[in-house]
Amino acid sequence: MEVSVIIPTRDHYVTLARCLKSLKEALERTPIKAEVLVLDGGRESSADVLEDAKIENSSIAAVEPWWAYSKIINEGVKLTKGEIILHFTMTVACLKTYSLKPPLYPRKRSLAA
Repeated sequence: MEVSVIIPTRDHYVTLARCLKSLKEALERTPIKAEVLVLDGGRESSADVLEDAKIENSSIAAVEPWWAYSKIINEGVKLTKGEIILHFTMTVACLKTYSLKPPLYPRKRSLAA
């Protein structure tokens, strides 16, 4: 089972770095395969932040900064491959005691808005 994690961001590099660091630590404690997609609508690219995080199977996609939040998420869902899609805001930090572990139940993909 593959999990996709979508993280939209716009010009909040320190917060994004903290989120990615905690996500990487949580992923290291679990057997689940995950892809991480950062949806970047900022003036400067978040590619350096993502590269510094060194998360396997991660990528970045540029989105238009004037898009509505729901449109950004829906575009991200279209780009993912996972059976389960998790939507993180960049302010999310995984707790040290938390890990992504089964059972995670796949849901049917639905696009809102």
